[in-house]
Amino acid sequence: MELNVHNTFGALQIGISFAILLFGVLCVQTFHYYFAFPDDRPSFHTLVAIVWLLDLGHTIAITYEIYTITTLCSPGGTVAFPGLGAALLIGGIITTLVQIFFARRLWKLLPQPYNYIGIICVILALTRCGGSTFLASRAITTKDISLFRLEWDWLITALLSVGAGLDVAIAAAMIYFLLQQRENVMHRLIDRLVAYTIRTGLFTSIAAVVVVISFKVMPENYDL
Repeated sequence: MELNVHNTFGALQIGISFAILLFGVLCVQTFHYYFAFPDDRPSFHTLVAIVWLLDLGHTIAITYEIYTITTLCSPGGTVAFPGLGAALLIGGIITTLVQIFFARRLWKLLPQPYNYIGIICVILALTRCGGSTFLASRAITTKDISLFRLEWDWLITALLSVGAGLDVAIAAAMIYFLLQQRENVMHRLIDRLVAYTIRTGLFTSIAAVVVVISFKVMPENYDL
């Protein structure tokens, strides 16, 4: 299928613009967190700082690709995207850290044997991180993004599917646990926690599933 600027560089630039916007949101959330929770655990403060720094690196990498896009002549030619490869690596690390953080909650909160869901999620998250690192190394050195996508379609699909599955599993397990506690504590508090879990986990899960579907039904797009 012949590529064109609308579903390749155009889609890529729109996605990058949204990513930069979301980094701005993250900056606001990070500032609010340190201001509102100065006495939180040092490990939490460190994790937030690491995620922010990684996302800064991710933003720099994709911004570099905006510059690269403006220097390309034809979307159907030989195209290298080392910045996107670096963004893939950093994004994989961020996703792993966040998923392990929530998986640890499942391990501590869920009763046995359901708490082993947390251990399984950690193993899958680390495995996915390894796959993302390998894929990123190939993306950084590739000379043609079209050939890269054709060659590693199976691995990209697997990584996206595992990531979406982990997000769904973590969100569903947290919501199930909270709903089970409605019999023991104040319903209003539990409802607020469920709503918070939906905002932080379920919406992310839906987005991850949409990414997998989009990747398979629109393979000619540069919308990753």
